[in-house]
Amino acid sequence: MAFDTLILNGTIVDGTNTPRYKGDVGISNGRIEAMDRSVTPRPKSASTRPAM
Repeated sequence: MAFDTLILNGTIVDGTNTPRYKGDVGISNGRIEAMDRSVTPRPKSASTRPAM
């Protein structure tokens, strides 16, 4: 699956009372579609801007 936006190596706080962790977030049509330590699919157009 190709995402509209893929945020790589961001700090994820998912609201489940687990510790924050570094991971990737895939977004399609304005919705989070994937969130994990490593999301393999690449976005439709890659951005080279690093997560802050």
